[in-house]
Amino acid sequence: MKTLIIYSSQTGNTKLVCEKAFEYINGEKVIIPVKEKDNINLMTLIILLLELG
Repeated sequence: MKTLIIYSSQTGNTKLVCEKAFEYINGEKVIIPVKEKDNINLMTLIILLLELG
């Protein structure tokens, strides 16, 4: 399975959580900030985490 994590982080906390989750995902995986989302291809699973403040 291909996994994509897209995150948005104002303080850096969400980025840290996403990076930690990324370590535990097996298979093909990509992690990118939401501002770079135009660079993605079709993935099987998308995990989107946003920091709202």
